[in-house]
Amino acid sequence: MANISSAHGSFIFEGDFALAQKQNFVEVMASLRDCGYSTKLSIHDEDRGVDIEETHLSFEGEGRWLYDTNLNNMHNWLVEELDDKMLKVYHELLDYMKNTHKVIMVEYIDDEFGCEVLCEVEGVLKAYASDDGVALEYESCSRENYDYTRSNLVALELYDAFECMADDVISELTTQGYDITAKTLDDINAHLETNPFIEVDNAVAATISTIDGQADKTLTEYVPITTKYIALDNETVSKRIRQQIGFDLE
Repeated sequence: MANISSAHGSFIFEGDFALAQKQNFVEVMASLRDCGYSTKLSIHDEDRGVDIEETHLSFEGEGRWLYDTNLNNMHNWLVEELDDKMLKVYHELLDYMKNTHKVIMVEYIDDEFGCEVLCEVEGVLKAYASDDGVALEYESCSRENYDYTRSNLVALELYDAFECMADDVISELTTQGYDITAKTLDDINAHLETNPFIEVDNAVAATISTIDGQADKTLTEYVPITTKYIALDNETVSKRIRQQIGFDLE
């Protein structure tokens, strides 16, 4: 099964988009709310009808890899899912859109953790003549890609809390006897930023690895004599140091 993205956005109707056709759209889209890659509208009640006064209709979708795959395949998926009665409703909607040149704007944010995809997308759904009559077509208008970081996920209002926070890592490091310096805190935040859903144990291990790596680097770069001759006795070490730095030790 393909990776599943999480899309959050709106279908946007033009101001004079017929109310009856908005209702038709809601009823037709009901067939996609429980399928393998679902689209769930914020309002839905096909039995009683929906009074859609607003121009924006929010939705959540499970993208097949990415949600634009759903939009590109929406017509075919609807035709497969709809029964004869709802197919007539669907074609009424398509005929209306084609004859009046109405479109449905789509604006959404897509988030796929596995491939670290985070994007903001705008496009349109429009009706066009096809060999089988009238079909729904999706056209992408713009796409803004973002780095998959914790701060971007928060800025796009996808998450406001995470299971692993800096305080959790600090608490565990303190328990293990590590001092929390400003540099250590920077390292913790860097691990959380670039690994938004990292677990506490992994964040602690990554921070300790960074601390140990910095210590090794310090020994290697700034105390080369000590690391080179650490296995030798004191007299030999003193002799080698005198040779290298050019004066005697008391």
